[in-house]
Formats: sequence, C-alpha cells, structure tokens
Amino acid sequence: MTLYQVKYNYENSYATYQQLIGLLNLNKQALESSLNTLNQSSELTNAIPQIKQLKQGTTQLVGGASALKEGVNVLSGKMNELSAGTNE
Repeated sequence: MTLYQVKYNYENSYATYQQLIGLLNLNKQALESSLNTLNQSSELTNAIPQIKQLKQGTTQLVGGASALKEGVNVLSGKMNELSAGTNE
C-alpha cells in the first residue's frame, strides 16, 4: 500500500465518520424531541383529574348561578310587593 493510498483511505474514512457523526447528532435530536413529546403527553394525562374537578366545579357554579337568579327574581317580586304596599 502506497502512502498515497493510505492518505486516500484516511480521507475517505474521515469523511464517512464525519457523516456518521452528523447522522448520530440528528438521531439524538429526534430522540430528544420524541422524549419531550412523551413528557408533555404524560403531563396532560396527569392533569385529567384536575380537569374533571374543574368540570364538576363549573357545573356546581352554574347551579349556584341559577339558584341566585331565582333568588333575585323572588327578591325583586317582594320588593315590588313592598313598594306597592307602601304606595297604598
């Protein structure tokens, strides 16, 4: 093997290894992205109980608002009766 062939083989091997390192870096980035996505979906799964509690609280709030509306309507009616009674 001549010195020229050794140099040629080294340069080709070096370029091949550089490409391999580039591909490994891309693979690492893809794996990190996948892990981040899995972590985010895990966080969403962990939030499901809180979302259910929020839904229950919202339902109770709507019920309370309806009761408050009925109470205000009754109060308004009583105020009208009171007003009518004082005018007589």
